[in-house]
Amino acid sequence: MELKYGMGRAVGKLSADRTAIAGAQAGDHAFILIDGNSDMSNLQGDGILGMAFSSLSSGFPTLIDRLKTRGSIKSAVFSIYLTRETSGLGSAVTFGGFDSAKYSSGEVVRYVPVQGKAGYWSVALTAIYVSNEPVTPGVNIAIIDSGTSFIHGPAAAVHSLLQSIQSAGLCSEIGGMLLCTCTWYYPKRLYPTLTFVLAGERFEVHPEMYLLEDGGQCLVMISGLGAGAEFWILGDVFMREYYSIFDMDNFRIGFTRSFQLSQSAGWLWGCVSFGLVLVSISLCCFLQPQRKSTSLQPLLYD
Repeated sequence: MELKYGMGRAVGKLSADRTAIAGAQAGDHAFILIDGNSDMSNLQGDGILGMAFSSLSSGFPTLIDRLKTRGSIKSAVFSIYLTRETSGLGSAVTFGGFDSAKYSSGEVVRYVPVQGKAGYWSVALTAIYVSNEPVTPGVNIAIIDSGTSFIHGPAAAVHSLLQSIQSAGLCSEIGGMLLCTCTWYYPKRLYPTLTFVLAGERFEVHPEMYLLEDGGQCLVMISGLGAGAEFWILGDVFMREYYSIFDMDNFRIGFTRSFQLSQSAGWLWGCVSFGLVLVSISLCCFLQPQRKSTSLQPLLYD
């Protein structure tokens, strides 16, 4: 059997097995056992779990469909939390609802309706801004997709967006990708904030999210799709910024600021405070008169 997905296809044997998620029973769930597919060869996981609407699953019920049918969950809802951290609890998926502990305190959930590309988690893309300067999107649909690492869009629109980022920083284009300097003298925060307007709601993506740092250089995780692209894809770059609630019952997606952002802000201010304390101590030590060493004040050697 062949099953096509966003960028590739899966070929293998149609199978079924009793399936459960954290004890929630889904019954006999259909899936494909892949036979030598190159698209799957570099996956760290065991496969791909389709979480879009059933219209994309060749007529087979999705996992969410089965969980709700069997009464394991009350609502056909799941939510995704993506983190940049490699330690701790890490990223998480919640089936049947959402976890308020995963989004920042005091933040509201803003829902936008699903429309456009049938079967996908697609929403209306009204406008794009780079530091409040408009960039023509080229198309008016954006697909929210956790299976995509980058933000992708029509080549011409992405080129304009990257030019705006490049003009604001120390960047150079290599092979269609943008590499920028990320050092103590030109940190990430000096690069512009991007704003995606989805169904009239503004969602900011900060440079700390779209810049991938490696040894003082940052890759801008935004690239162009092939000719004739009919949509943008807002992948993990966007979803790390926003805890995302996918509501199949009401055909909508809810977005709210991720918990990790409030944690990052607290960590940043902690570092700033600690740095100010160190500066104060250093100044005090520098301003105090030097004293001769005694047996109670040993000299320190490297």
